[in-house]
Amino acid sequence: MFFNVKAILASAILISGFASGRVLVAREGFDPKTADGGRCDRPYMKRTTLVGGPTGTSFCTQKSDFGAFVKGLDVWGNGEGLKGLRFYFTDGKISPMLGGSIGDKQEWRWEPENGDLINRITLWGHGLGRHLGRIEMSIEGKQTFKAGKEPGKIKSYETTDTGSGIMVGGMGLFEEGKWINQLAFAMLKSPIKTMELKDVKYEQTVEELQKQRKGITDRILLDKHFENNHKDVTVTYNFESRWSLMDKHMWSTTQTHTLGAKHSWEASGQVLGMGVKETTELNYEYQNAQMEGDEKSQDIITVDGGKFDLKPGEEMYCRAIVQRGEFKGAFTTTVVLHLEDQSTWQFDSKGDSDVIKYSDAKTECQSDPFTVSNNLDRVPGGEANKEYEAQDPSV
Repeated sequence: MFFNVKAILASAILISGFASGRVLVAREGFDPKTADGGRCDRPYMKRTTLVGGPTGTSFCTQKSDFGAFVKGLDVWGNGEGLKGLRFYFTDGKISPMLGGSIGDKQEWRWEPENGDLINRITLWGHGLGRHLGRIEMSIEGKQTFKAGKEPGKIKSYETTDTGSGIMVGGMGLFEEGKWINQLAFAMLKSPIKTMELKDVKYEQTVEELQKQRKGITDRILLDKHFENNHKDVTVTYNFESRWSLMDKHMWSTTQTHTLGAKHSWEASGQVLGMGVKETTELNYEYQNAQMEGDEKSQDIITVDGGKFDLKPGEEMYCRAIVQRGEFKGAFTTTVVLHLEDQSTWQFDSKGDSDVIKYSDAKTECQSDPFTVSNNLDRVPGGEANKEYEAQDPSV
């Protein structure tokens, strides 16, 4: 599912473990709009100036089609210029070598998912119009990376409008084992505003889940023992209360860690949630939802057992039973990132969800204690909050 680039001069070369695009044949110049089907000219990309010579093997290295972006570079260079380049992506993949491992190697690493944003990129030519001479790249508030020959009087091409500050790929021309001839970087055009999950499809259908009643259990919300110890007075008791119970939706996609947790999620399409029928039977159904990565809200549950009278010496055991549904499921989806400049970046993804939902309470009362055979677990701690409970009447 993941892509990258590799130089193939006249014949196709299989890249083990990293299929990320195609390297084109040697050509005059590099045209982002036509090279490799325009993979380095997506609407959400902002490109730095192409700098260097006009000949070589064309490359377009990016994995943003699959939700990953660049978090590091290996750069080889010496007093002649830039010799080699390799890209590291946020999904753990590494591009093939572009150029050659000649000269000093530098390992540039940063963490875009944790706020390391690029605010300046400067490129120099070789001075003879054939190769790339030097790269400088600054991380906002941190270090500046430098590699290649000293520029002297060679003209520089500086980019300070780096869009979102997130690098999504690189493109240009190279000579196998020798040089980087021409280079430009692709940046994410503007910051991410919101993320949307579209066309969510679970591995199990709603019908299958409904038949299995998977993840649905009865839980005790409240239990009380009433006893009239008065000798000659009949007492009326209430078994009533009001609770707020956790309604949880947690979403995680394979790219969540690379995009960070700072953005709001909006899920649309066929999202699997859980609703409650009037019969208090928990039902799985398709619905739309909005969430932020891990969202917790509250469902209001009312325990209403009514009033009952106990004569002197009589006892009553009551409990409120709720149905707790928990579903953990794998899904596929299309992630759509809405950028601040109104452009969009979308890619297919896989993920997991965790949903917890409670039904309305059902009250049971009887004169004898509930037996061990029908003992139930209680609602897990932290998922229930009592808001109101009727007080026992005074005599």
